[in-house]
Amino acid sequence: AAIKYAETSDMLDYSNFEVLYYEKELEYQVIIQKTQDPEQRRYLGHGFPLALAEFKGSKVTLDVIAEFMLNDIYEESSEYNLEATLHKEFNTKEAFLNFGIRKYIINSVMAFDECLAGYLQANPEIMSGLEKRFLFIVENWYTYEQKNTITPEETLEVIEAFIEANQDCTYSVSELAYYVKKEMNIDCVKVFDAQLAEINDDILGDCDFDDFDDFGGDDSGSIPILTDDEYYGEVFKKPSLKQQKALLELKIAILDYMKTKEYPDAYVKKTKRKK
Repeated sequence: AAIKYAETSDMLDYSNFEVLYYEKELEYQVIIQKTQDPEQRRYLGHGFPLALAEFKGSKVTLDVIAEFMLNDIYEESSEYNLEATLHKEFNTKEAFLNFGIRKYIINSVMAFDECLAGYLQANPEIMSGLEKRFLFIVENWYTYEQKNTITPEETLEVIEAFIEANQDCTYSVSELAYYVKKEMNIDCVKVFDAQLAEINDDILGDCDFDDFDDFGGDDSGSIPILTDDEYYGEVFKKPSLKQQKALLELKIAILDYMKTKEYPDAYVKKTKRKK
């Protein structure tokens, strides 16, 4: 039996709406493909004018179709790699927020379906789900810029140069790589994964697995594996004031490299002279 899409409380069943949307989306695309007149085809856009004509008496249905269609437009178009597109179009997150998230969405949709864009403008709450994706991008704006102005390989080189130039730093390269991954979201851990694996193989080759009970191992001789967060928590649980200072200087050195492509030895010498 066909699903009845009457305006009732069970109409809010999301799975039923999803079935309806994809049934109608396929139907509308067939109609659009058969439309010969270029102007009429442009007007039909993604198909929302057809939905508006068919369900004009059911706002609940139209709202859900509009939301599905909006998400499809953003998912299907490679142009809408949201993060990359926003950073390309706006120099700062403030510039984007001043332009307005909803205005940006409506303007973008206009190129695909003018009728849908008009409906969204009249019913802005439909955009709330997509707005959250934009807000996440805004919150991580600085992180994206970091990831796109310094490579993991460069970051690891900066860490190595920093350790060499800063005698106050007592952390190893691998420890600082985890620190940068956690604190600055720049993952250079993978760069030396092969090195760590080789070192671990050498160590395990000389170990007596019967002795691992003291370290939390089981009878099989397995070694407890720490997650990144656990490792980070163990190593950086209580840094001394000297260590805290070194970690702060490392962050500054990485940011300095992003701007100047200058390695930390010059940075450290410069700061030493100021003391």
